[in-house]
Amino acid sequence: MTYTVEFEPIGIRLICEEPLTVFEAARQAGVSLRSICGGKGTCGKCAIRIRQGIALHLVEAEREHLSDALLAEGWRLACRTVVTENITIYIPPGSLEESQVVQTEGVETTFAPRPAVRLLPVVITPPSLSDQASDMERLAAGLHEQHGVRNIIAGLPALRALRTALRETDWQISAALRGDEIIAAYPRTHDRAVGLAVDIGTTKLACYLVDLESGRTLAVQGVTNPQIAYGEDIMSRLEAVLIDPANADRLQSEVVTAINAVAADLCTAQGLTPDHLLDLCFVEQMVRRETLR
Repeated sequence: MTYTVEFEPIGIRLICEEPLTVFEAARQAGVSLRSICGGKGTCGKCAIRIRQGIALHLVEAEREHLSDALLAEGWRLACRTVVTENITIYIPPGSLEESQVVQTEGVETTFAPRPAVRLLPVVITPPSLSDQASDMERLAAGLHEQHGVRNIIAGLPALRALRTALRETDWQISAALRGDEIIAAYPRTHDRAVGLAVDIGTTKLACYLVDLESGRTLAVQGVTNPQIAYGEDIMSRLEAVLIDPANADRLQSEVVTAINAVAADLCTAQGLTPDHLLDLCFVEQMVRRETLR
């Protein structure tokens, strides 16, 4: 048996097949509710009002954060309110996750970049009846003759890109190499090697599109880390995974989706597509341990 959860004034409707908290239903519907505690009922930030329908019994956390007058008017905590039948929920502005101002500015320094990926222009001899070597063999010969590169390898995606690029621009391409591996191939009109640097913070994501040859930042964009729906601190998110191991995949999927969306926006602003990203770098927080004596 299915039932419907309607969210006002947003105008979003979610069809459910099993009992859910309003907080979880909102998450599935793409509605971001405030939740410092990650849905444990301790912060009281996710207050909502039931307009139509009935929820299951009150819990003590709701009595602690909501007055008797508010409870009588249908106010509840989204993370503690379980629904099993058709219901209409009003979400006040104060319970919605506000868009945050994400700081992306920093101090840039001049340095000589040493990119792991190189983008090399190559002119390749077209095939003929008397010369039927493969595309890979032709690329290997061209890289050897024009750049001194030997013993290259390539995976299937790169070989497919190579076939298309060679025939789009009359056998003149730009080949992207990581060490001795061909990772991409573009028509010769593409001559920009770009990468993406991502700072994954607890509440924010900062993404930087970088020119790999010069080290110059081409574009910057910051967004809220979508994992904030599971709590504003790491411990709340770890607890969410301990309670439901499936949340681990959800946490990963949501942050990957957000990074992909930002990467697409940054590339579009530079006249590129995400396929042109040749390298990625993610910030890793280093924890320094010292022995106490």
